[in-house]
Amino acid sequence: MKLLVCSLGVMAIGLLACGKTPVSNGQSTNVAQQDSHGPPDQAMAGARKATAMLGGAPEEVPNLGDEAFFGAMSILYVRKGDDIITITPPNFQQIAAMAAYNKVTAAPLGSEDQLKALHDFERVEKNDPLKVGLSATDATQGALATVAAVSRKQGTPDEEHGRAVAVALASKVVSKL
Repeated sequence: MKLLVCSLGVMAIGLLACGKTPVSNGQSTNVAQQDSHGPPDQAMAGARKATAMLGGAPEEVPNLGDEAFFGAMSILYVRKGDDIITITPPNFQQIAAMAAYNKVTAAPLGSEDQLKALHDFERVEKNDPLKVGLSATDATQGALATVAAVSRKQGTPDEEHGRAVAVALASKVVSKL
């Protein structure tokens, strides 16, 4: 099975994209295939199960490869034949929050501009799923709450934008397979 891994943050595409299974000297192709992640169907089923275990629900993406869905943390899983592609969409909410924060720090201290920038920053942060972890009674519960929150679909415009970018990238990659 060939595995393509794309992260929009670093735009990394895995070495296996070239279609050759890496085999060290002295190993047969059969041995290398036995050491792989298993058949593509099993890999996709595993991603679906992991999404459910993390508190999310797989969301099907029609007309993309043979099978495609968004899993936990909005990761896009696509299968076409024996190839599996995973794409982590850009986090536009985080990008907007950083831009809003920069406006707060750039404004003169105590000014009306800083107050306005602070209100804009609060508005952007209102939908941040990471805030869930801050209200927990201890660090472990906070971490678990954060994972569960980011594993569910947020339904925000920023998330939809990121997912659209991921689908567009996946469509281009799948067309080359």
